[in-house]
Amino acid sequence: AAEGNTEAGFPGKLDKLRGIAAIYPNYIQIVASQDSGIKTLADLKGKSLSVGAPASGTELNARAIFAAAGLKYEDLGRVEYLPFAESVELIKNRQLDATLQSAGLGVASIRDLATSVPINVVAVPADDVAKIGA
Repeated sequence: AAEGNTEAGFPGKLDKLRGIAAIYPNYIQIVASQDSGIKTLADLKGKSLSVGAPASGTELNARAIFAAAGLKYEDLGRVEYLPFAESVELIKNRQLDATLQSAGLGVASIRDLATSVPINVVAVPADDVAKIGA
């Protein structure tokens, strides 16, 4: 942000930025209905996935993970830009296969989903994490 990053919504350098601090830990959580058959990142090909609001931190995390895994949005069947709760409702109604959420552990939306339908948690392989630099 300090140097500018148009993809993240910062078109120019922020000269008056003085400090950034982590408020609480966020985790990238990719969950899919078991019915979707999605167990790995590669399994997302041809499937529907919600990635949060456009250019949000969640959506930028999705792009970084896909790039590290050699995937693009075009590889998916459908990409949705939805809030967490709406994503969960669509998965429960079999209108969406998976969701990527950047949130604290135990986030209500994923707890709701896990108590409603059987889910798979999709791991991001360590070599992909290393490529991202996380």
